[in-house]
Amino acid sequence: MSLPLSNRAFFVRALLLSVVTLSGCASVLTSNEQPVQTYVLRAPLPVTDVARQSDATAASTGPRAVLQVRRPEASTGLDTDRIAVVRADRRFDTYAASRWTDPAPDMLESLVVESLGSAGQFRAVFGDAGSFAPDYTLNLVLRRFESQYGADGGAPTVVVTLDAALGRRNDRALLNVFTVQATQRATADRMTAVVAAFESATQDVLAQLSTRLGAALQNVDTPDPSISR
Repeated sequence: MSLPLSNRAFFVRALLLSVVTLSGCASVLTSNEQPVQTYVLRAPLPVTDVARQSDATAASTGPRAVLQVRRPEASTGLDTDRIAVVRADRRFDTYAASRWTDPAPDMLESLVVESLGSAGQFRAVFGDAGSFAPDYTLNLVLRRFESQYGADGGAPTVVVTLDAALGRRNDRALLNVFTVQATQRATADRMTAVVAAFESATQDVLAQLSTRLGAALQNVDTPDPSISR
C-alpha cells in the first residue's frame, strides 16, 4: 500500500529532521574542547633557618601568642581561580582550561596559615574565619600572582608579590609594614612547568614572610594574658 504524496513528503521531512538532530548531538559528544585541569600549590616544609628564627623570637612572642591571617585583598583579575598571565604586549589574560583549586587569595591564605603554623613562631595560627581572639593580626594584599612572558618568546617568569601589615590586637597598634616578592622562571612553556614555577616563587615568598615576621616581633612586648579579649 503506497502512502499519499502529502504523507510521503511529511515522512521525508521528519526523517531529515531526525538525522540533523542526531548529527548535532554527535558533534556535542565529540567536542574538541579541552577538559579543565585543576592545579594546587603546596606550602614548604619547615627549614633549619626558619626554625632558628623561631627559637630567636620565642622569648618575644612567647608561647601565648596567637596570629590571625586575614584573607588577602586582591584586584578583580587576581581574585579568581583562573591562572593569570601577562602577555609580551602587556595584555592581561588567563590560561585556557586551567584553574587553581580555589580563588588565588583563598589559596594564599591557606598556604600562609600552614607555613607560619609549621614554623613554630606562634602557639597557633588561623585564618580569617577563625573564631578565637588573636594576639596579632596579619593583613595581606596580593599585588602580583601571574606568569609573565617576555619579548624573547621563551618560557614565562612567575611573579608573586605580597604586601603585609602586622598589627597587635589589644591596642590596635600597627607594628610593621613590608613587602615580600619572588620571581621564578619556568623551565618550559607548558602548564606543568608554569605551575611548578608558581609553587617555587610562592614558597620563597612564604619563607621571606616568616623571616620578616620573626624580625618584626623581636622587640615587641609579649601580650598580657590578663587583658580582656
